Amino acid sequence: MNALRTLTQATRHSLKGFAHQRTFHSAQTCWSSASVVANEKNFSAVALEAKNPVIVDFHATWCAPCKILGPVLSKAVAEHPNVTLVQVDTDDNQDLAAKYEIHSLPTVVAFYNGQEVNRFMGMISSGAIAKFVQEHAENKE
Repeated sequence: MNALRTLTQATRHSLKGFAHQRTFHSAQTCWSSASVVANEKNFSAVALEAKNPVIVDFHATWCAPCKILGPVLSKAVAEHPNVTLVQVDTDDNQDLAAKYEIHSLPTVVAFYNGQEVNRFMGMISSGAIAKFVQEHAENKE
């Protein structure tokens, strides 16, 4: 019985941490100084006209994988000061999501010189996210 009680307490504490992580993405959409919240009005200026590499996180507040991906992506981008993280809520910016053919969430799109150079959909490992950001940070073309 004590083992079950200990397991239940540990699970309850784990869930508290998980709930905090899940709300982080929707509650705080700007995690670092190189992070911008974009909408249909400013997307061109912050993503397409940028002189530096840009990674766009298309997400929604109701999307559980998006809430997990957000902090991991933010941490990876924070390690590369020349990369800007742009976040787009697809519920609020449906025309923008349609323009870039966002069919599943989360979708992360890398832009350089106004052109899409790479993308991934869904939750991937933190190592794969770090590699994606690093490759894009080193993009010279």
